[in-house]
Amino acid sequence: FFYKTCDFSGELHSSEEGKVFWVPMEKISEYRLAKDFEKNLEMFLSEEISELFYEPGEDWLRQY
Repeated sequence: FFYKTCDFSGELHSSEEGKVFWVPMEKISEYRLAKDFEKNLEMFLSEEISELFYEPGEDWLRQY
């Protein structure tokens, strides 16, 4: 899951799946990202887009 927020308080909690942490945008290229994460950044950076899903099929089309 990807989460988008303008404000945050409290503590992030990691799980067995891995460490959870916030990364400044200017440092994001320094990290190994989930598949297609860079393609999905448009959802996070756009004020007009609030959700994203992949349409099942051979090509798994990204839909906003």
